[in-house]
Amino acid sequence: MGPGDPPPASNADVTLAVDIGNTSASFGLFCGQSLLSAWHADHALSSGDDALLQTGERLRAALKQASASGARLKGVVYCSVSPTRQEALLSMILALTQPFCDTSSPLVSLGIVPGVTRVAVDIGAYAPEQLGPDRLVNLCAARALYPNRAALVADFGTAATFDLLDASGRFLGGAIAPGLRTFWDCLPPKTARLQPVSMQSAARAAGLSTRDCLQSGLAYGYRGLTRGIVDALRTEWPAIDFFRVATGGMALAYHELSDSADAPTFDVIDPHLTLRGLAAIAALSAF
Repeated sequence: MGPGDPPPASNADVTLAVDIGNTSASFGLFCGQSLLSAWHADHALSSGDDALLQTGERLRAALKQASASGARLKGVVYCSVSPTRQEALLSMILALTQPFCDTSSPLVSLGIVPGVTRVAVDIGAYAPEQLGPDRLVNLCAARALYPNRAALVADFGTAATFDLLDASGRFLGGAIAPGLRTFWDCLPPKTARLQPVSMQSAARAAGLSTRDCLQSGLAYGYRGLTRGIVDALRTEWPAIDFFRVATGGMALAYHELSDSADAPTFDVIDPHLTLRGLAAIAALSAF
Protein backbone atom coordinates (compact mmCIF):
# COMPACT_ATOMS: atom_id res chain seq x y z
CA MET A 1 0.00 0.00 0.00
CA GLY A 2 1.19 3.50 -0.73
CA PRO A 3 1.37 6.51 1.59
CA GLY A 4 -2.09 7.50 2.75
CA ASP A 5 -3.74 4.29 1.56
CA PRO A 6 -6.26 2.99 4.12
CA PRO A 7 -5.31 -0.34 5.68
CA PRO A 8 -7.81 -3.17 5.31
CA ALA A 9 -9.87 -4.01 8.38
CA SER A 10 -8.68 -6.97 10.40
CA ASN A 11 -9.78 -10.27 8.82
CA ALA A 12 -11.40 -8.38 5.92
CA ASP A 13 -11.87 -9.87 2.48
CA VAL A 14 -9.97 -8.15 -0.33
CA THR A 15 -10.44 -8.31 -4.09
CA LEU A 16 -7.80 -8.01 -6.79
CA ALA A 17 -8.89 -6.05 -9.88
CA VAL A 18 -6.86 -6.40 -13.10
CA ASP A 19 -7.26 -4.38 -16.29
CA ILE A 20 -5.38 -6.12 -19.14
CA GLY A 21 -4.70 -3.79 -22.04
CA ASN A 22 -2.91 -4.15 -25.35
CA THR A 23 0.48 -2.93 -24.12
CA SER A 24 0.17 -2.85 -20.33
CA ALA A 25 -1.81 -3.99 -17.33
CA SER A 26 -3.16 -2.20 -14.26
CA PHE A 27 -3.75 -3.77 -10.86
CA GLY A 28 -5.78 -2.66 -7.85
CA LEU A 29 -6.34 -4.25 -4.46
CA PHE A 30 -9.73 -3.38 -2.93
CA CYS A 31 -11.44 -3.83 0.41
CA GLY A 32 -15.05 -3.38 -0.63
CA GLN A 33 -15.03 -0.20 -2.72
CA SER A 34 -11.92 1.22 -1.01
CA LEU A 35 -8.78 1.14 -3.14
CA LEU A 36 -5.91 -0.05 -0.95
CA SER A 37 -3.15 -0.20 -3.53
CA ALA A 38 -2.77 0.29 -7.27
CA TRP A 39 0.06 -0.09 -9.73
CA HIS A 40 0.66 -0.13 -13.47
CA ALA A 41 2.94 -2.46 -15.42
CA ASP A 42 3.96 -1.03 -18.80
CA HIS A 43 4.49 -3.67 -21.47
CA ALA A 44 4.32 -6.35 -18.79
CA LEU A 45 2.64 -8.71 -21.19
CA SER A 46 4.87 -8.28 -24.21
CA SER A 47 8.44 -8.03 -22.96
CA GLY A 48 9.17 -11.54 -21.76
CA ASP A 49 9.58 -13.49 -18.55
CA ASP A 50 11.50 -10.77 -16.70
CA ALA A 51 8.57 -8.37 -16.94
CA LEU A 52 6.14 -11.04 -15.77
CA LEU A 53 8.46 -11.82 -12.87
CA GLN A 54 8.58 -8.16 -11.83
CA THR A 55 4.79 -7.93 -12.06
CA GLY A 56 4.49 -11.04 -9.91
CA GLU A 57 6.84 -9.68 -7.27
CA ARG A 58 4.86 -6.43 -7.04
CA LEU A 59 1.64 -8.41 -6.67
CA ARG A 60 3.14 -10.67 -4.02
CA ALA A 61 4.34 -7.65 -2.01
CA ALA A 62 0.90 -5.99 -2.09
CA LEU A 63 -0.87 -9.17 -1.00
CA LYS A 64 1.69 -9.81 1.72
CA GLN A 65 1.19 -6.33 3.16
CA ALA A 66 -2.60 -6.70 3.11
CA SER A 67 -2.44 -10.13 4.72
CA ALA A 68 -0.31 -8.75 7.57
CA SER A 69 -3.53 -7.29 9.04
CA GLY A 70 -5.39 -10.55 8.60
CA ALA A 71 -6.99 -9.74 5.25
CA ARG A 72 -7.57 -12.65 2.91
CA LEU A 73 -7.96 -12.55 -0.85
CA LYS A 74 -11.51 -13.48 -1.83
CA GLY A 75 -11.46 -13.09 -5.57
CA VAL A 76 -9.94 -11.77 -8.77
CA VAL A 77 -12.01 -9.68 -11.17
CA TYR A 78 -10.56 -8.72 -14.52
CA CYS A 79 -11.27 -7.31 -17.94
CA SER A 80 -9.12 -7.87 -20.99
CA VAL A 81 -8.88 -6.60 -24.55
CA SER A 82 -6.01 -8.99 -25.29
CA PRO A 83 -7.08 -12.65 -24.96
CA THR A 84 -3.69 -13.99 -25.99
CA ARG A 85 -1.90 -11.97 -23.31
CA GLN A 86 -4.40 -12.56 -20.54
CA GLU A 87 -3.68 -16.28 -20.36
CA ALA A 88 -0.08 -15.94 -19.17
CA LEU A 89 -0.91 -13.14 -16.75
CA LEU A 90 -3.92 -14.88 -15.20
CA SER A 91 -1.98 -18.11 -14.80
CA MET A 92 0.69 -16.23 -12.87
CA ILE A 93 -1.90 -14.38 -10.77
CA LEU A 94 -3.78 -17.53 -9.78
CA ALA A 95 -0.55 -19.28 -8.83
CA LEU A 96 0.76 -16.37 -6.75
CA THR A 97 -2.50 -15.63 -4.94
CA GLN A 98 -3.16 -19.09 -3.51
CA PRO A 99 -1.13 -18.55 -0.30
CA PHE A 100 -3.21 -15.45 0.47
CA CYS A 101 -6.65 -17.05 0.03
CA ASP A 102 -9.04 -18.41 2.63
CA THR A 103 -8.47 -22.16 2.54
CA SER A 104 -12.10 -22.78 3.55
CA SER A 105 -13.47 -21.34 0.29
CA PRO A 106 -12.15 -21.36 -3.28
CA LEU A 107 -10.82 -18.23 -4.94
CA VAL A 108 -13.47 -16.60 -7.12
CA SER A 109 -12.32 -15.50 -10.60
CA LEU A 110 -14.61 -13.26 -12.66
CA GLY A 111 -13.85 -12.16 -16.21
CA ILE A 112 -16.04 -9.38 -17.58
CA VAL A 113 -18.03 -10.40 -20.66
CA PRO A 114 -20.45 -7.79 -22.06
CA GLY A 115 -23.95 -9.22 -22.33
CA VAL A 116 -23.13 -12.00 -19.84
CA THR A 117 -21.69 -10.42 -16.69
CA ARG A 118 -24.25 -8.82 -14.39
CA VAL A 119 -23.75 -5.05 -14.45
CA ALA A 120 -25.68 -1.90 -13.49
CA VAL A 121 -25.56 -0.50 -17.03
CA ASP A 122 -28.09 -1.07 -19.80
CA ILE A 123 -26.26 -1.34 -23.13
CA GLY A 124 -29.57 -1.18 -25.03
CA ALA A 125 -29.33 -2.00 -28.74
CA TYR A 126 -25.52 -2.08 -28.78
CA ALA A 127 -24.32 -5.57 -29.74
CA PRO A 128 -22.60 -7.03 -26.64
CA GLU A 129 -19.86 -8.70 -28.68
CA GLN A 130 -19.00 -5.30 -30.19
CA LEU A 131 -18.57 -3.56 -26.83
CA GLY A 132 -15.08 -3.84 -25.37
CA PRO A 133 -15.13 -5.09 -21.76
CA ASP A 134 -12.96 -2.16 -20.65
CA ARG A 135 -15.52 0.29 -22.03
CA LEU A 136 -18.33 -1.48 -20.20
CA VAL A 137 -16.32 -1.48 -16.97
CA ASN A 138 -15.66 2.27 -17.29
CA LEU A 139 -19.39 2.90 -17.67
CA CYS A 140 -20.05 0.78 -14.58
CA ALA A 141 -17.50 2.86 -12.67
CA ALA A 142 -19.21 6.10 -13.70
CA ARG A 143 -22.57 4.64 -12.68
CA ALA A 144 -21.22 3.64 -9.25
CA LEU A 145 -19.22 6.79 -8.55
CA TYR A 146 -21.68 9.32 -9.97
CA PRO A 147 -25.13 7.75 -9.47
CA ASN A 148 -28.11 9.33 -11.22
CA ARG A 149 -25.77 11.51 -13.26
CA ALA A 150 -25.14 11.41 -16.99
CA ALA A 151 -21.48 10.84 -17.83
CA LEU A 152 -19.09 11.08 -20.75
CA VAL A 153 -16.18 8.71 -20.11
CA ALA A 154 -12.95 8.94 -22.11
CA ASP A 155 -10.26 6.28 -21.79
CA PHE A 156 -6.83 7.21 -23.19
CA GLY A 157 -4.94 4.02 -23.95
CA THR A 158 -3.53 2.51 -27.15
CA ALA A 159 -6.88 3.63 -28.53
CA ALA A 160 -8.97 6.45 -27.09
CA THR A 161 -12.62 5.62 -26.39
CA PHE A 162 -15.40 8.10 -25.66
CA ASP A 163 -18.64 6.70 -24.24
CA LEU A 164 -21.93 8.23 -23.09
CA LEU A 165 -24.13 7.14 -20.20
CA ASP A 166 -27.44 8.80 -19.34
CA ALA A 167 -28.64 9.43 -15.79
CA SER A 168 -30.69 6.23 -15.75
CA GLY A 169 -27.64 4.08 -16.56
CA ARG A 170 -28.39 3.58 -20.25
CA PHE A 171 -25.47 3.44 -22.70
CA LEU A 172 -26.01 5.95 -25.51
CA GLY A 173 -23.07 5.03 -27.74
CA GLY A 174 -19.60 6.42 -28.25
CA ALA A 175 -16.56 6.89 -30.46
CA ILE A 176 -13.12 5.31 -30.88
CA ALA A 177 -10.00 7.16 -32.05
CA PRO A 178 -6.22 6.66 -31.96
CA GLY A 179 -4.73 6.93 -28.50
CA LEU A 180 -2.39 9.80 -27.69
CA ARG A 181 0.81 7.74 -27.95
CA THR A 182 -0.44 6.00 -31.10
CA PHE A 183 -1.25 9.38 -32.65
CA TRP A 184 2.04 10.95 -31.53
CA ASP A 185 4.23 8.18 -32.92
CA CYS A 186 2.45 7.62 -36.24
CA LEU A 187 4.38 9.91 -38.62
CA PRO A 188 8.16 9.40 -38.16
CA PRO A 189 8.16 5.67 -39.08
CA LYS A 190 6.32 6.47 -42.30
CA THR A 191 8.32 9.51 -43.44
CA ALA A 192 11.96 9.99 -44.44
CA ARG A 193 12.62 13.43 -42.94
CA LEU A 194 10.40 13.70 -39.88
CA GLN A 195 12.13 12.77 -36.65
CA PRO A 196 10.34 11.87 -33.40
CA VAL A 197 9.58 14.79 -31.05
CA SER A 198 9.00 14.77 -27.32
CA MET A 199 5.44 14.69 -26.06
CA GLN A 200 4.98 18.23 -24.79
CA SER A 201 2.99 21.34 -25.56
CA ALA A 202 4.07 23.44 -28.55
CA ALA A 203 5.58 26.85 -27.77
CA ARG A 204 3.60 28.36 -30.64
CA ALA A 205 1.14 27.23 -33.30
CA ALA A 206 3.22 28.52 -36.23
CA GLY A 207 6.48 26.60 -35.95
CA LEU A 208 9.73 28.01 -37.34
CA SER A 209 11.42 24.66 -37.94
CA THR A 210 10.30 21.22 -39.09
CA ARG A 211 10.54 19.94 -35.53
CA ASP A 212 8.48 22.86 -34.18
CA CYS A 213 5.88 22.40 -36.92
CA LEU A 214 5.51 18.72 -36.08
CA GLN A 215 5.29 19.51 -32.36
CA SER A 216 2.56 22.04 -33.07
CA GLY A 217 0.60 19.79 -35.38
CA LEU A 218 0.67 16.90 -32.94
CA ALA A 219 -0.13 18.88 -29.80
CA TYR A 220 -2.86 21.05 -31.28
CA GLY A 221 -4.05 18.22 -33.52
CA TYR A 222 -4.71 15.83 -30.65
CA ARG A 223 -6.34 18.53 -28.61
CA GLY A 224 -8.60 19.27 -31.58
CA LEU A 225 -9.36 15.59 -32.10
CA THR A 226 -10.34 15.08 -28.46
CA ARG A 227 -12.35 18.26 -28.04
CA GLY A 228 -13.98 17.75 -31.42
CA ILE A 229 -15.24 14.31 -30.44
CA VAL A 230 -16.38 15.48 -26.99
CA ASP A 231 -18.22 18.47 -28.48
CA ALA A 232 -19.84 16.36 -31.21
CA LEU A 233 -21.11 13.80 -28.71
CA ARG A 234 -22.53 16.50 -26.46
CA THR A 235 -24.15 18.23 -29.43
CA GLU A 236 -26.06 15.05 -30.30
CA TRP A 237 -27.60 15.10 -26.81
CA PRO A 238 -28.08 18.84 -26.13
CA ALA A 239 -30.59 18.34 -23.32
CA ILE A 240 -28.18 16.23 -21.25
CA ASP A 241 -25.48 17.73 -19.04
CA PHE A 242 -22.73 15.12 -19.16
CA PHE A 243 -20.20 14.92 -16.34
CA ARG A 244 -16.92 14.39 -18.21
CA VAL A 245 -14.46 11.86 -16.81
CA ALA A 246 -11.09 10.84 -18.26
CA THR A 247 -9.06 7.76 -17.42
CA GLY A 248 -6.39 5.52 -18.94
CA GLY A 249 -2.62 5.47 -18.98
CA MET A 250 -2.38 8.65 -21.09
CA ALA A 251 -5.16 10.70 -19.47
CA LEU A 252 -2.80 12.81 -17.35
CA ALA A 253 -0.48 13.25 -20.32
CA TYR A 254 -3.39 14.59 -22.39
CA HIS A 255 -4.34 16.97 -19.59
CA GLU A 256 -0.80 18.30 -19.26
CA LEU A 257 -0.38 18.55 -23.03
CA SER A 258 -3.67 20.08 -24.06
CA ASP A 259 -5.78 21.41 -21.21
CA SER A 260 -5.78 24.85 -19.66
CA ALA A 261 -7.02 25.55 -16.15
CA ASP A 262 -9.73 27.91 -17.37
CA ALA A 263 -11.17 25.55 -20.00
CA PRO A 264 -10.46 21.90 -19.19
CA THR A 265 -11.87 19.22 -21.47
CA PHE A 266 -12.81 17.00 -18.52
CA ASP A 267 -14.29 17.61 -15.09
CA VAL A 268 -12.32 14.79 -13.44
CA ILE A 269 -9.24 12.75 -14.33
CA ASP A 270 -9.21 9.41 -12.53
CA PRO A 271 -6.35 7.08 -13.57
CA HIS A 272 -7.96 4.24 -11.58
CA LEU A 273 -11.50 4.50 -12.96
CA THR A 274 -11.40 1.11 -14.71
CA LEU A 275 -10.17 -0.61 -11.56
CA ARG A 276 -12.96 1.06 -9.57
CA GLY A 277 -15.46 -0.22 -12.13
CA LEU A 278 -14.16 -3.76 -11.70
CA ALA A 279 -14.57 -3.46 -7.92
CA ALA A 280 -18.14 -2.21 -8.40
CA ILE A 281 -18.97 -5.19 -10.62
CA ALA A 282 -17.40 -7.58 -8.08
CA ALA A 283 -19.61 -6.08 -5.36
CA LEU A 284 -22.70 -6.47 -7.56
CA SER A 285 -21.73 -10.09 -8.16
CA ALA A 286 -21.62 -10.67 -4.38
CA PHE A 287 -17.88 -11.31 -4.24
